[in-house]
Amino acid sequence: MRIWKALAVALLLWGCATASAVGEVFIDAAPAADWNTRDLLRLTVFATGASDCMLLEAGGESMMIDGGIGGSHRLPLAQALKERGIQRFTYMLNTHYHADHLTGLKLLLEDGFQADVFLTPYKEAGERTVSLLKETMAVVRKSGVAIRRVSSGDVFSLGDASITLYRFEDGDDTNARSVIEHIRYGEATLLLCADLSGAAQRYFLKQLTAEELQADVMKAPHHGINAVVTEFLDAVNPSVEVITSDEKRGQKCYRQALNRQIAAFCSAERTTVLETDGKDWYVYQNDGF
Repeated sequence: MRIWKALAVALLLWGCATASAVGEVFIDAAPAADWNTRDLLRLTVFATGASDCMLLEAGGESMMIDGGIGGSHRLPLAQALKERGIQRFTYMLNTHYHADHLTGLKLLLEDGFQADVFLTPYKEAGERTVSLLKETMAVVRKSGVAIRRVSSGDVFSLGDASITLYRFEDGDDTNARSVIEHIRYGEATLLLCADLSGAAQRYFLKQLTAEELQADVMKAPHHGINAVVTEFLDAVNPSVEVITSDEKRGQKCYRQALNRQIAAFCSAERTTVLETDGKDWYVYQNDGF
């Protein structure tokens, strides 16, 4: 069953569409009749509690962006991917080595999933300083997956989507140095903010242009634990925000979105799906995975 989990202020959007920067955003409502025949980009934010676990799909290619915390989510995630016909990814990307982002990628490889390339921001020497990272990279090598060490400004394609990676490489902690992704598909844009700290958000405000930051959809920094830096949110100017936790833990970010009339979805217990044809968006939630 699809469940709409959005802001109280946005209840009038039920069953209808709202204007976005480039087209319309359909919130659990029927998009155009030929929607499923169009070439789409799909972001699935899996219900893995307060952790990041996202699948990006375009043009028959797929990319896991972090894999969540594992644990009780391990088997449901593997089953959900197999039901979507995915056993091999074009890319696996780890934004940073914290367990609530990295563990699930390691477990997917251990469970027989494959990838063409594993993307990591860490140099080989750095792998040896963190046990989980060391263990994961050992599994990556054992699985025969190619490793690419990414830097800020690197650009990748996924189908017809263009993905640009940014990183505050001199940030003062692991969260500040996590990799973020700006994704463009036609006229539609997404910004996935990993666990960016406030200092990192201010850094990107100085380093990136408005075009590089603007996005129709934003994955809130650090599970919405803190409100987004006001100037950063102004620059991104999203129509939709996904918070990878529940309303209690992410309440600061959730309330901020409410005040800004941004349609917000918490993904801790309900998988959030966001699809675009390069102009319009269709957004809904599923129970569980």
